[in-house]
Amino acid sequence: MASLFDSDEESGQVSTRQEPVRLSVLRDDLPPSIGGRRGLFANQNIPAGSLIVLEWPTLTWDKSLLSLDDGVWTIIKQILQHAPSHRLTAHLHPRHVGDVPVEEFRQVEEKYRELSPALKAELSIVERDEVLRLYLVLQHNGFQSGLYWHLCMINHSCSPNCIKFEPRTGSRGASEVWTTTDVSAGDELLISYVAPLETSYPDTQEYLHSQHGFRCFCQRCNGSAAYFVDATGGDGDSNAAADATAAASAAAEDEETGRSGSQIVSNMEANFEGIEQMLHVATQTYRRPPDVEVIEESLETLDLIAAQVTQLSSPTDGAAPLPEQETVRLRIRTQSIQCALLSAAIELFDGQRKHVAVARDYAQKLVATAAKLYSHQRQLLGSDHPNLTTTLTDLSNALEFLQRLAAGDAVAATETTQVFADASQSLAAFPWLAVEKPQDQQEMLKRAGTDPAKQLLWKLRRETDRVKDLYMLAKRVPGAVKVLKGPGVVFWGMNAY
Repeated sequence: MASLFDSDEESGQVSTRQEPVRLSVLRDDLPPSIGGRRGLFANQNIPAGSLIVLEWPTLTWDKSLLSLDDGVWTIIKQILQHAPSHRLTAHLHPRHVGDVPVEEFRQVEEKYRELSPALKAELSIVERDEVLRLYLVLQHNGFQSGLYWHLCMINHSCSPNCIKFEPRTGSRGASEVWTTTDVSAGDELLISYVAPLETSYPDTQEYLHSQHGFRCFCQRCNGSAAYFVDATGGDGDSNAAADATAAASAAAEDEETGRSGSQIVSNMEANFEGIEQMLHVATQTYRRPPDVEVIEESLETLDLIAAQVTQLSSPTDGAAPLPEQETVRLRIRTQSIQCALLSAAIELFDGQRKHVAVARDYAQKLVATAAKLYSHQRQLLGSDHPNLTTTLTDLSNALEFLQRLAAGDAVAATETTQVFADASQSLAAFPWLAVEKPQDQQEMLKRAGTDPAKQLLWKLRRETDRVKDLYMLAKRVPGAVKVLKGPGVVFWGMNAY
């Protein structure tokens, strides 16, 4: 790893640089309620956009297995046939089947009973309890991209300060964890096990309980539990008393409203998933945007959801309001899908001169929606999260599309000028819109001239590139991937490169 750091010796100068220090440290002394009692903590103050760890998985598997009834058992078979992976699991939670709640163990035991005799025979090279333990290990530690020794030590939060990226092309299957906010020394480094991050409280709790065997009691979840009146059912872990207290308090305040709100939010999530699945099939399987009728129907559904969110957040019947953090998450979820649909609609009508008015309408809606979405994302994620780049790109593309449509049309040009002005007003609160440094002003004049529309596009691209560059592995930590010589090897982020 020393080869990653430049030396001053060849120039004849004596280096005064201190030896780089790891940004994080593993601890295994956490409370018993934390799975495995382990976690990763900041060793010093760490700025956003810092690489924490880059790791080559010890074992990878076909993602399609995860959606099959026998998929996890097939992965267990792979582990038993690969000695290094099996040895690795001995150090992961749970080390014994008795380390998990009885209810969780019984659920896995029931799944094992339902296996075919043939598959049971293939797994019988070890004791039954070891097979069940491996299932629990995968449930608590596995990622879609594989099994990692160190990445699995990073705990979950619904308001994480880090993000785990899927392996990039050319990364040898390695996954990365980066900070997305500034982190203070001693703070725990956390990722979200739930995607998307803005998933509602009921669906988050259900997923974490069914897939990872725990319920989340982070600040966000504790603040939302009362409203949803323990909508996800009993807890089953060491925090059951706290959950029951929150539920009882909520029930005393407004039980029926809470349960009603929970059902409404669950229905919203079902609609989100249906529309996202439709988009995925259209764009990934058929390689084209959905039909315009499908887009319109989906947009109407999302408009109704947006109205429901507003009604839940500001009820007029004296009911308890939806917590602000849940309101923001639902608005982000709604607006993210709206932006994807509007982008698909623009692609569908791009180049069709007879549908220019329709295309312009979609583009104007995308500008307004993306500007709102960006504001809500900043509220939830901060200023440096990589998710912001997609929204800023959508905004830039829609504005450029409107400029193209307005070419040679005086009326359209006037409308477009107003759209640009409205977008600037919506973004006025963000510091990057104000270009104050003389060198930056000169660069803007060089690239965009004095045209306010061109200047706004230049500012949008510059902010997009700034956030993207924070997470460019090859640019920020050149040569890091080359350090990974084989499965299980890890590269730790340092305070200097």
